[in-house]
Amino acid sequence: MTLKSEFQNFNPNVTKYNPENALALAKAAELAYAYNQGNTIQQTVADWGFGEYFQLWDVDGTQSYVAASEEAVLAVFAGTNQSIDWLDNITFFPLQGPVGSVHRGFMIALERVWGEMKEAIYNKSQGQRRSQGLKPQTLWVTGHSLGAALATLAVAKLRLEEDLPVNGLYTYGSPRVGDRIFARAFNQEFKPAFRIVNNNDIVTRVPARLMLFSHVGNFLYLDVDKNLHSDVHWWYQFLDGVQGAADNLLKEKENIDAIEDHKMAQYISGLEKNRNYNPY
Repeated sequence: MTLKSEFQNFNPNVTKYNPENALALAKAAELAYAYNQGNTIQQTVADWGFGEYFQLWDVDGTQSYVAASEEAVLAVFAGTNQSIDWLDNITFFPLQGPVGSVHRGFMIALERVWGEMKEAIYNKSQGQRRSQGLKPQTLWVTGHSLGAALATLAVAKLRLEEDLPVNGLYTYGSPRVGDRIFARAFNQEFKPAFRIVNNNDIVTRVPARLMLFSHVGNFLYLDVDKNLHSDVHWWYQFLDGVQGAADNLLKEKENIDAIEDHKMAQYISGLEKNRNYNPY
């Protein structure tokens, strides 16, 4: 099958940061927002080459899908799109996680679908290939916004609880998910996690550090000009954020810069600009 451009350059066998993988998985995360059009998602991922297996979930405000090709499995979580999702976001009081404490609302949201998703990944998608004596596919987990938080917790459960293999985690506009104990354990155990932040994206600043929440993964930053950085000093990021807010005011945009920067389209445009650039 000739794959469409979204996944034609996707490399399912790497663990280091790959700009084509970052872009392809961003498109997969964006597609998750069409959860109320399941046939559209299924047809699209089939066009991308992921037609061996597909399943979609929409349970009490948590939306996700699993799709498989001969070489890879995608586990994708949708972001915030309904009021019930915001309830998950503000239910931030800590809950015991795989290690340390995690955001209660995020974990509750994940648990709505996780049992069936894990079954789909390891017993239905990969299990079929094992039963045929074939090499199992690599696993890629992704999401935007709330979906990024759920994707992070899914990988934490797989790696920290069950020591199951995951090839890569790419998140876009992720909030903080757990406390410092959780973050340290996650970062020590799982290296191929890439957390991409676009300029002034407000969602990446919550829950606050003062509440002892910490980010995980390798931090990549899209500046106001959509240039990608892997090693950003906090002062540069601050000044760049100020520049982004100022540019927003000068352009007389109706949308607040910090909210505008959270949109998935902003992430995709930045990754498209950097599809031939690896900052590492």
